[in-house]
Amino acid sequence: FLENGKPDPSYDLNCYPAKMHAATIEAMCDYLKLNLPRKDEALKLARLCADYLIEIAEPEGRPLAGWPHTYEGTNNAAALYAGQQMLVYPAKAGSAHLSLYAATKDERYLIAARRIAATYLRLQGEDGTWYPKLYEKDGKPVNGNRLMPNGAIDFLEGLYGVTGEVRYRQAADRAFAYIDKGPLVTWNWEGQFEDVPPSEPYFNLTKHFACDTAIYLLRRFPKD
Repeated sequence: FLENGKPDPSYDLNCYPAKMHAATIEAMCDYLKLNLPRKDEALKLARLCADYLIEIAEPEGRPLAGWPHTYEGTNNAAALYAGQQMLVYPAKAGSAHLSLYAATKDERYLIAARRIAATYLRLQGEDGTWYPKLYEKDGKPVNGNRLMPNGAIDFLEGLYGVTGEVRYRQAADRAFAYIDKGPLVTWNWEGQFEDVPPSEPYFNLTKHFACDTAIYLLRRFPKD
């Protein structure tokens, strides 16, 4: 990124741009908080990654407007799932934009986060969550599973914290209601990752969403 302004095509995990570049932004924003050298390069890298995610986001008027691609190129699972979006990852990109906005106060990154959130709000189901995968071309679900919405909750809560707009918290609360009535009761913490297909209940469990839920509760209700 620093040399060419684009991701390195020889690094095979860059086939998951929303995931990998959002993680780089978050890492660089954490780096900026420390008393370490080369902060200018860290900030430049974060901006290049964020600008690239904005560049590859679905344009206005498309079913998944504002969302950067989950898959790019042909490495790993990208060829198999080309043209699909996994709803774990636009939220990761949105949270990364918010972190960079906090570091720079550059409105472009807040605007990008809002665009990502607008599509989440538009597509939120009556049960409070979303389908885990959608086709970019028409926004239709790839399968009937439901998203473990922890990342979306964190993103929407973050956007509420920045803007004070209650609609984001309300959407996050609706999503948490799904967790409260679902996996907190059933204990079916389905693993949902970019390189595996959807699974039947209890066939691909993960600790990650359970831990994310615990962390969310501790942050949101620290005195309870």
